Amino acid sequence: LDCDGYIDAIHITFSENIDDTNVTASDFDVAGITGEAFSSTTNSDTADDADIYITFTDGFLSTMSTPTLQYTQGTLTDLPGNLMVNDGPTATTDKAGPAILTAVASDESNAINGIDSDDTVTITFSENTTQPTINAGNINTVLALNNSHSWLDGASAITSASWSDNQTLVVTLINGGTPPTVAVADTITLDGSTIQDASAGTNVSTTVAFSAITGTFDSGDTTPPTITARETADLDGDGYID
Repeated sequence: LDCDGYIDAIHITFSENIDDTNVTASDFDVAGITGEAFSSTTNSDTADDADIYITFTDGFLSTMSTPTLQYTQGTLTDLPGNLMVNDGPTATTDKAGPAILTAVASDESNAINGIDSDDTVTITFSENTTQPTINAGNINTVLALNNSHSWLDGASAITSASWSDNQTLVVTLINGGTPPTVAVADTITLDGSTIQDASAGTNVSTTVAFSAITGTFDSGDTTPPTITARETADLDGDGYID
């Protein structure tokens, strides 16, 4: 529900309308989770219709998870008052798309403050993706930055955007004279169509902005240069220093 890359609810559909006042969250068990809760208005749900959301503690199950759900007969009834019987455990269906978990900038081997031509941003997703092609032509749309910032340098280029595995995208920047404007603390908003999960193949990524790029594009060297030697030289070998 909050698009942080971890599932925090199970959306349950029934065969008929139910009485939301008779729903008791503790009658439902989501495998591997504690603290199940219920509200009749979760995700703008309508009271006393044929579906509900059971919510639970966030941050434990990634969006690729399909935990089993079990209902033990308790208080849940349809509108005429008929009690629902035990149900489950039944596997849930994956309907949550991938989201960015981390995006980390790195200065890599060229120890230059500011963006140079080997700096990277490594983006980790919450589940396996279909690893779509991302390049200079679409990166600013697929991975939109805030502040009107761009992944591209002045020549509208990046070095590459390569999947190191099906959850990890490494964007290698380039500086052909005018550096790209992407910066640490920029947010990233996925386009909600290009990046999809690999398991279902139809669940597209969230369009909620990922909080911020972390890491650094700087080498960490803040010491100004100093002269360490002063030696004469005769570059042309004519007997005179030059």
